[in-house]
This record gives sequence, structure tokens and C-alpha cells, in this order.
Amino acid sequence: MAGSDSPEGEIFSWVGLTSGLQIQGLFLIYDLGFVALSGIILGCYVHAFRLREALQLDAVELYDTRSKMTQWSVMIGGGTASCVRALLIPGDHPIAEFGFLGWAYRSLSFLMLWLGIRANRERKKFLYTNPK
Repeated sequence: MAGSDSPEGEIFSWVGLTSGLQIQGLFLIYDLGFVALSGIILGCYVHAFRLREALQLDAVELYDTRSKMTQWSVMIGGGTASCVRALLIPGDHPIAEFGFLGWAYRSLSFLMLWLGIRANRERKKFLYTNPK
């Protein structure tokens, strides 16, 4: 198979991607969609935060809203980083060299896990000091 110097090269060839330019385009479309959707969700939380008085959000709900705003901002950053990395690789590179682009999303899973654990710990402390 063409471009099968690594497992990533085999996968790209298997799905019919035969050039670095095709892979670059695929990642750019995915990255831009990921950033756009994450931005929409972040926008919903920002909107709720701005309307916190009208929505009568209590202290715990405000904490949750801020926490989610942070998490979705990190998601946008991860998608943007992947997009920038995809743009920096020349399209004529060997197919196998594009496999590392998925690492931005793999690292996001660990980062989001850490952020979620941290947010839950802080939330428990917050609930303990601010009972409803």
C-alpha cells in the first residue's frame, strides 16, 4: 500500500486518502467544525452567564457555568492547535507524517479528564462552604 510506512499511513491509505494534501484538508475541515461547535456551546454558557440575574442562578449554578466555560475554552484551544499544526505541514509530506495530527485530540481527552476531576473537587468544596 502506498504510504504504509506506519500504522497511520496504512489507515489513511485504507480509507482512500492518497496524498498529504487530502489528509491536510480532512483535518482542517474536522478542526474547523470542532472549533465551531465548541464555540457555539461556549457561547450558550456565556449567554447564560450574562443573564445570570434574569435566570436567577444561585452560587453553585454560577460556579458550574464558569467551570463549563473554562472547559469549552480549552476544547476550542485544542481544536485551534490542531488546525494550526495541520496548516504548518506542507501538503507534499509523506502520508505517514500526518498521523501525529490526531494527538491534539488524544491529549484533550487527558486534559479534559483532569479538568473535570479538578472541577468536581472544587465543586464539592464549594457546596460544603455554600450550602443551598
